[in-house]
Amino acid sequence: MTDHEKEFIAEFMWEPFSVSDAQRELDRLAAEYHVQTEDFDQRVCTGRTENGTAVPLGADERGTISRHARELRIQLNRTAEELGFTRREAHASVVAAARSTKA
Repeated sequence: MTDHEKEFIAEFMWEPFSVSDAQRELDRLAAEYHVQTEDFDQRVCTGRTENGTAVPLGADERGTISRHARELRIQLNRTAEELGFTRREAHASVVAAARSTKA
């Protein structure tokens, strides 16, 4: 859950949410993960959707972007663990960041 979502819930449910600095950093890293993967995909992929999203054409492109995304997730998981989070919590932050960019 992003800071914005927590603040929204807290405001309308009248219960304060306390967001730690570590959680803010994890949320920032999760959002950055999406930026970095999309930037890489844009450079590598030759296919595009109507809205400009990169689409891999062929196994080579798919493999290249998958390896890159996996390496970034490994880095994110390590940093998350250093901040005191589990991989599951890191994954949840990545999912929440993806949802917030689609809104």
